[in-house]
Amino acid sequence: MDKEVTFKIPASLFDALQKELEQSPFANMDELMTFIVQQYFDQQSRSSAPEEKNTDEAIRKRLEGLGYL
Repeated sequence: MDKEVTFKIPASLFDALQKELEQSPFANMDELMTFIVQQYFDQQSRSSAPEEKNTDEAIRKRLEGLGYL
């Protein structure tokens, strides 16, 4: 298991997260924060990846990868 750390955030942000937690499927704040941070890094990773052009070849490769062709 990874080492755990603690970090500080403004109380107003924590309050907003607490309200979000109450409406979420997460069991605790740690799970919610882990999800949010992981989503951020996943999105950053996707946005920094070189974009494939929407060529017929790129579309065909994508459909093959998804099992449609």
